[in-house]
Formats: sequence, structure tokens, C-alpha cells
Amino acid sequence: MMRSLLRLLLLLFRKVLHSLPNSWRVALRHQHGLMTLYANALHSSRLFYGMLSDKQLQARYDKLIPTQTVKLTHLDASLSQELTANVLLVANLEQEVEESLRQLSQVDRVNKIFIISNGDISVPQHGNMAVQAVASIKDFSADNKPLIVIRSGECLHKHAVAGFLSYARPQDAKADIVTCDTDRLDEAGKRSQPECYPQWNPDLQLSTGYIRTGMCVFGEALQLCLIESLLSSQQVLSIASWLVEQYFDGAMNVAHCPVTLVHKATETEGNWFACLSKAASQHAWPIQVLPSKFNHNAVIQWHHDAQPLVSIIIPTRNGKDLVKTCIESILTKTTYPHYEILLIDNQSDDQEAVAYFAHLNTTQERVRLIPYPKPFNYSAINNFAVSHAKGQLFAFVNNDIEVISPDWLSHMVSHALRHDIGCVGAKLFYPNKRVQHAGVVMGYGGGAGHAHKFFPDYHPGYLNRLACTNAFSAVTAACLLLRKATFEQVGGFNESDLAVAFNDVDLCLKVAKLGLRNLYCAEAELFHYESISRGSENTPEKRARFEKELTYLQTTWQHYIDADPAYNPNLTLRRENFALKE
Repeated sequence: MMRSLLRLLLLLFRKVLHSLPNSWRVALRHQHGLMTLYANALHSSRLFYGMLSDKQLQARYDKLIPTQTVKLTHLDASLSQELTANVLLVANLEQEVEESLRQLSQVDRVNKIFIISNGDISVPQHGNMAVQAVASIKDFSADNKPLIVIRSGECLHKHAVAGFLSYARPQDAKADIVTCDTDRLDEAGKRSQPECYPQWNPDLQLSTGYIRTGMCVFGEALQLCLIESLLSSQQVLSIASWLVEQYFDGAMNVAHCPVTLVHKATETEGNWFACLSKAASQHAWPIQVLPSKFNHNAVIQWHHDAQPLVSIIIPTRNGKDLVKTCIESILTKTTYPHYEILLIDNQSDDQEAVAYFAHLNTTQERVRLIPYPKPFNYSAINNFAVSHAKGQLFAFVNNDIEVISPDWLSHMVSHALRHDIGCVGAKLFYPNKRVQHAGVVMGYGGGAGHAHKFFPDYHPGYLNRLACTNAFSAVTAACLLLRKATFEQVGGFNESDLAVAFNDVDLCLKVAKLGLRNLYCAEAELFHYESISRGSENTPEKRARFEKELTYLQTTWQHYIDADPAYNPNLTLRRENFALKE
């Protein structure tokens, strides 16, 4: 009865909210207390409005399709007519092969079709198309052509070849592989369920195998490598597994075309955890593959010889109860053995807090109290703190954090020690288990915002990106881990321009500029009570400072704000829910 009444009140609240001017709605969303109350009510009612309904999604996609068709037509017209590509069909059922061949006859710029199967499937000729069965590596001839790979039963857009070829040279660096967005095509020819992927995200591939079809491979050596792999393992997830294999074998330049070029049929996607576990064992990759709680995905733990000391840096001003909860949760729950805690006291004047901090300093071997007798400047405090740190890894942790998962630090260290990873962030929850942080997307609010904010803890998120570890352009420093050497290489936090806001985003983007990926670690779960001790931006002085810092971010990192490589240009920047643009 109470839940039904609560749902009714929430529906009424939403109706009133949507009747208000947009400027009012934006102002209300910045009221932290109101949004927390609303999130609590949603959690209690089990209602969730974070994702579009199927009807809303289809309406937006119906508007996007003709726009993309026009774009592809222009791309096709801009290319020389001599540019063509071969197509590789990874076959399953003979009927699906027939359907794919029939559709491929309508696709422009297709030179030859190769079919590779896991059974005795006849290879029919279709019109004037050149069709070649591949039973061994000798049956394949690249002819210096790009190779588009799809599975039987799937279709290509009429101008798919032009789409792939046009994105083969991003920023003048020739791509080895180009991927694309996908959707579903039903028997009536209706397109639906678009999947808008980020630029190549190796960690999302490891966790979910998100690229399972629809890629264009350049260069005969790489094409032969793919053919050889598919001949030995023709499964529904063979393409996804091969991409992981290429990641472990070395760097490859992967570009992404943010246009739907491949239309998938409804099919069984397979068990990615089982597939990756088998591949990891066969190739002796330095990982342990564990099952995820969500959708047959995988949790990856990396093997390292060492367990280096982690310096956990916690700035605070007063906030005895917050600090007590934070530090006690770290000390009593954390399973990672080698860490120290640096409690940085920024001019505390509450005598009860001061006494408690001194008590920690004398009674807890892992805790060191270090005074910082200057005005609050988050960047300066942390830059000062690292000069006292003994660890090879720095963990920047807010004083309003509470540990949930005991292995939070073990998982984060496992990733932070990888040679191609920079900053590692955690999955942070509000006290009601709604998501506070799960990676940072550039462009939200004209600056940056948190992905999947307010989503419930049981939701996998868009493309499973909430449930699984994957790369984002930035992560929050409410709980952020990185190597000491990397921190020093980028000059630490920017204390002159970003005293309070966006300093963590700026740090991450400087790290990304080194060629490292920043990672959201879904297995590191903690509560975040979000700036309780510092307060909100509710004075003219604070708002002016925030606007100045936002302007700095926009000026310095405008190219990330305009086109976040860990996002997709077809997705909205108005909300943190990965919905299609309106």
C-alpha cells in the first residue's frame, strides 16, 4: 500500500517537474538535498526512469536513421569508385548464408565474398557476385582489399563499405581495424535497438566482448591471422575473442565509425565468461577470469609479481564522524595488505575532531596525521601530501567515503599496475545504493559529469558499462588510484587553476595524453556521501570560482568535450543515462 502511494506521488512529482521551464528544472537538479530525497524515494518505490522506454528509443532512432543515411550517401560520393572491399561471412546456418548473400548483392563496393563455416554448408553462387568458400588458409586471397567481417544472418548498410573506408584514417593514422555501431533488423525489415559504441575500448572488450561482429580489417597479415583463428574456432564469440587476442599480442590502431553499418538478427549471443576463460587458459594470458554478476560477463584480475605499498591520502577539515567511518572501514575491511593512510588535516578547529585525529596518529600504525595549515585548495593539499607518501601507488580518497567491497583496493591495484593504464576509479554509491560515480563523461553540462548517475545498484547500465570494468576519459578523485611515476610525470594536480572543481578530470586527461587509458573499476564498490564536510556551491564566491574553473576546463580540453572518445556522438549530453540524442 505504502509503495503504491509512493509511486503515485512520484508520478505526480514528475508531471509537475516536466511542466516547469527548463531553467527551473536545471536549477532543481543542482539541489543536492532534493535530488537525494528523490533518489531515495525512487529506490523505495522500485521505480526507475533512467533509461528510455522501448517506444521512446524507437522514436528517437527513427529520426536518426535518415540523418545517418544522408551522411553515408555523402561519404560514398566522396570516395573514388575504384575503392572496394571484400566481405567475410562467418557462417552458421545455410539459410542464414542465403539471406546474407541476397542482401549483400544490394551493397555497394563489394568486391568478393568469402564464407567460413563450422560445418558442411554449401556455398551458393548469387548473381554475378564472386563467392569463395574458405576451408583452409590457402583458400583466402586478400587482393590488397580491406576485409569486412560479419556473421551469417546479418546485413550491411548499402553504403557500409564507404562508411568503413572513410573512418580508416582517423587523425592521419591509418587504422588496422575499423569498428561500427550496430542495430537489430526484424523479419519485416524494421530497424531497432541501436548500440552506439565508444572508440576502441579494450577493457570493455575484455569484460563483455562488446565487439562481436561488424569490423573492417586492413592489411593481409592481420586478415590471415583472423582467418586462421576463425578456422580453428568457429563460434558465435570467435570474432570477439580474436580481438582480445590482438590486444594481448600488441598495439593495434582501431578506429570507430559512429554510424550504424551492420544490422544484426536476433540471435544467441553466447557466454562471454566461458569463452574468455577458455581463451585465457589456451594463451596463458596474465589474467584470472571470474564470472560477473551480470549477463555472462567477466571480471578480470591481472597477475603481478609484486604488491607494492599504496599511500591512501585523505584530506579533511574537521568531520570527525566522517573520518571515523572512512578510516575504520578501510582498516577493518580492506584485504589488500600493503597500504598506509595519510590523514591531511586542513586547519581543523573542532576540538573533538582534533583529538580524534591525534588519537588515530598514536594508536593506528598504518595512519599518519599530517597538518596542512593553509586555506582549502584540493589540488594543493594533495600535491603537498604526496611529498610525504612512501608508496609506489597513490590513492586519493575523500573523507566521506566508506568501503563496501573488501577487495576494492586489490582490484584497483591489479589494474593500476598494468603498463597501459593510468588512473583507476571506483564504483561509488549514495547511501541508498544509487550510483554516484561510475566513470566521467566529457561534455555533460558543457564540462564533465558522472556516467549512469542515480542508476540503481542492480542495473547493468548501457552496454553493461555500469556493471563491468571499462575505460572512460576520466574518473573522480573521490577514490582514484594511479602510479607515483605517472602522477609525477604529469605534474600532479593543477593547484593554480583548479583549486576545487575538475582537478581530477584535468589530471586524468593529462594522463590520457601520455597514451594511457583511465579505467572505471566496477568491482571496487564504496559509499560516497559527496562533499558533506565541504558543503555545496551555494555562495556567490563559490559559484564564481566554479564558473572560472569550468571555463578553464572548457578552454584546455575542448576537444574532449566536443568528442569524448569513450562516449558516442549519437548519445545525449543532457542527461547521464546514455540515451540517444533527441
